[in-house]
Amino acid sequence: MPSGRHNVISHGFPDYLLITRDPTVSGQRRGQILDALPTNKQLDRFVSNSHSYWVLAQEVDSLEQDYTARWTQLIQGAGEDTALSDCQMDINLCGWLIGSHLRTSGLSDRWILNLCNYQLKRKQGQSSMADILAAADRLVQRGKEPVQFLLPLAERSRLDPRTGLPWLPRKMFRARFEELFPTVTVPRSPGGGLQLEVSAIDKYSAIKEASMLLARAEMRVNVSSNKRKLVHDYEAWMHPGAVKVDLAPMLPVDFRVPSLDVEGGKLLFTVMSDEIEAAFDLLTTFQSGPERAACIGAWAALESLLADPGDFGSLAKVADRAADILTCHYVADEFRNLAIAHSRASNDALATDLIAADNMTRIRLLEQHFRNGGDIIVGTGIGALVAYRAKRLVGNPSEVDDIRNDISAALRRLYQARNQIVHTGAFKPYGFDMMILSAQVLLSVLIDKVIVAARTSGDPAGLMAAKARWSLQRVRSGQSLCLLASV
Repeated sequence: MPSGRHNVISHGFPDYLLITRDPTVSGQRRGQILDALPTNKQLDRFVSNSHSYWVLAQEVDSLEQDYTARWTQLIQGAGEDTALSDCQMDINLCGWLIGSHLRTSGLSDRWILNLCNYQLKRKQGQSSMADILAAADRLVQRGKEPVQFLLPLAERSRLDPRTGLPWLPRKMFRARFEELFPTVTVPRSPGGGLQLEVSAIDKYSAIKEASMLLARAEMRVNVSSNKRKLVHDYEAWMHPGAVKVDLAPMLPVDFRVPSLDVEGGKLLFTVMSDEIEAAFDLLTTFQSGPERAACIGAWAALESLLADPGDFGSLAKVADRAADILTCHYVADEFRNLAIAHSRASNDALATDLIAADNMTRIRLLEQHFRNGGDIIVGTGIGALVAYRAKRLVGNPSEVDDIRNDISAALRRLYQARNQIVHTGAFKPYGFDMMILSAQVLLSVLIDKVIVAARTSGDPAGLMAAKARWSLQRVRSGQSLCLLASV
């Protein structure tokens, strides 16, 4: 493979379908971006430093600079006080696009959450989405800044004084600590210490990067010899700020399998089928391994569940099978949640019927209720948004394909990133952090649904995918959304 093409592919390409649905990119601007994208026929000629490469790079750089401003302008034009029933935009898609952009720009989930909490709960006066985006954009436009962490080692490390950074011998560590933190008592450090340097937009992103650097340093020491070691309690001091922080490995909070915890966890250690055990074993890299290993393991888990012998050469279709299953359960779960919310908040005839119904019947009841122009009681926050999405699906079932395409695209990006890591040696493919976050959520739901099916109907994952495809085809032909609850 030519080195130029290697560089371009490791940078990644935008998703064509997503661009066509992005409300901030329309008209002539959208046409320019789509024209800059390489087609499959042109891919062999699309190499680094070519004219086509620079045209696309220019479009990407320009869009990254003004993307938040485009959202601000669009939101202000639509009016933040517009009722969901009168809104012409896909709110779910809008939220996903904005969140993805902020994450891809380098902002941590915790910083974004803190910003939203302040604007919505603690800020005096009225807040707006435009205010939230403006605050985030100021930080993004400022760019990454250097951050240093000093971590003392509690025992002799037996490292050679010539080893160099990130290790500092005891005297050098003490001098460096006094330089960066003159008002803080120097901690005990008989083994010297580590100086970890990162560049980040916010402090939570910096802590995550430093934690990863620490893990890499520990791995190198551990595999080099049984004589050397790094003994510490993960407590480090961060500069600027003179703040003590915890650099312990951060387990992903988005990877959870609730079916393992049913009935007090009594089935927690029950042995499952070989395909589920194999997939679950591979997915443990989300909890214990570096992100590149997690990416490889995550795709291998999908193959364990859903690949066929005849898929060689076209394994990306595995993402489509997983997307079929996840789409069915996503829609069915949304309607189930609406049914539960209304039955708890109301005592009307619909609520009575929903309480006694199974999931398929609940969807059918809500479908008919929405078609007749009825409303349900689900609150004014997330519940109202879920009801808004459900009404859109009832009015236009083909929107199920948008959900399915979004999920499939996210899983195909996992496959592409895995290929870049395995076959081209890419250290961190473009958009890797956001892709890993999406994969954690989707794969935790998938394995959870597969485990539930294995315990109830006994259906293997392959049969679930076939049922999901069949159900989606029937919905496209005009049949009830309740078929999606049969998977």
